[in-house]
Amino acid sequence: MDFAQQLHVTDMQSNGRRKSSPEGLLRNDSERRTNMSVYTAIKKVAKTNGKSIYRIEKDLGFSNGSISKWNNSMPGAASLQAVADYLGTTPQYLLRLAKEEN
Repeated sequence: MDFAQQLHVTDMQSNGRRKSSPEGLLRNDSERRTNMSVYTAIKKVAKTNGKSIYRIEKDLGFSNGSISKWNNSMPGAASLQAVADYLGTTPQYLLRLAKEEN
């Protein structure tokens, strides 16, 4: 179970309703800001590697525009790991870079 799913379960247990937006799954503003810039961090690393977001999506078999959605939501662990591997880095580095950009 990934982080967002765990938060959903906790939220369901605490108040019995599901929040409708991805941001509703986040605990605080700090997490929301980090998640909103994961796309930017990936884009920055991709640029240094001479890759476009489109090329990453195509090579990894992701649907067109799926990585750009990470500007507003948290990617799944497996997807983030695949992108990190493709770019020759780690998911932790991408998340740290995203946090530093805020």
